[in-house]
Amino acid sequence: MKKAVLFLIFLCISTPFHGYGQQTVQKYVVQTDYLLYLPEGYDADTTARWPLGIFLHGAGETGTDIEKIKVHGLPKLVEQGMQFPFIGISPQSRQYGWQPRTVKGIADDAVAKYRVDTDRLYLTGLSMGGIGTWATAMEYPGFFAAILPICGGGDPERAYTLAYTPVWNFHGDADDVVPMERSEVIVEAARRYNPAVKFTAYPGVKHDSWTQTYENPEVWEWLLGQSKFRFREAQIVPDILPEYAGEYIPETHLGTDRADDPNNVIIIEPSGNTLQYIDGKYSRTYYPAGGDVFFSSPDSFSHIRFVRDSGGKVISMSYFHPEGIQTRVRKD
Repeated sequence: MKKAVLFLIFLCISTPFHGYGQQTVQKYVVQTDYLLYLPEGYDADTTARWPLGIFLHGAGETGTDIEKIKVHGLPKLVEQGMQFPFIGISPQSRQYGWQPRTVKGIADDAVAKYRVDTDRLYLTGLSMGGIGTWATAMEYPGFFAAILPICGGGDPERAYTLAYTPVWNFHGDADDVVPMERSEVIVEAARRYNPAVKFTAYPGVKHDSWTQTYENPEVWEWLLGQSKFRFREAQIVPDILPEYAGEYIPETHLGTDRADDPNNVIIIEPSGNTLQYIDGKYSRTYYPAGGDVFFSSPDSFSHIRFVRDSGGKVISMSYFHPEGIQTRVRKD
């Protein structure tokens, strides 16, 4: 009953007010047009900042006819009169596939043009757009507050970049266009670093797993409830810091083709409430976030995660950065 009431309320707020709730064609660059949706009340308070939702269409809507992208997802619901409490941007790709740099550029452009709450940037897409959603979020870790990929897939080798990004993925288990295995592989990989990744499989549903997803008010409620993850410094007992100190040698490097010099030793030294990461003549400061995790800055994905053995002794560390994970073993 509660779900039905929520859905009725969601649908009833549908009367455009002074042009709000309608979509207008905007241009990001010469090659990229997009539909812009501004929520009701956007101009009422010029100090207010709004969440931004970017929708990536599927392969069937590729081209130069912007009207085509109104057949599915966010643009379809807006055309039907549904209101949303966020700025909506629905770009059209002129070629098959979504380039992460283009999607990121559209988001940056929107932040510059409109009053966007940068802690609440959301990305979603279906089929080709679902693939583009995974790829863009992994190319720019931590940029989006949450992602909602539908019947897509992604590179499991890059899943570590989603360690701090809320994800809810959807797929029909009878999909004969993009097999559900594509989602299962990336979700399994992402959960190794982010156990909270959500996955909904629709029994008996083929490729159109987006209609019931986007028409579900609980999905939008979940998405809008997410905020960008930021590291926050934690106060720890200074006596614990020496447990991390020592020399660490390379073990593995995931995400790049570069092989590490086995003689390249990283030194970790305590300094006040922080750790110094000394790589040859360079030194960087890392701040405690709790749980054996240290970060370089609140807005950076770069962080160190230490690993302990069954007895509680620190035995290794992994340095996470956008290009890969460098795992190092502590020298005894």
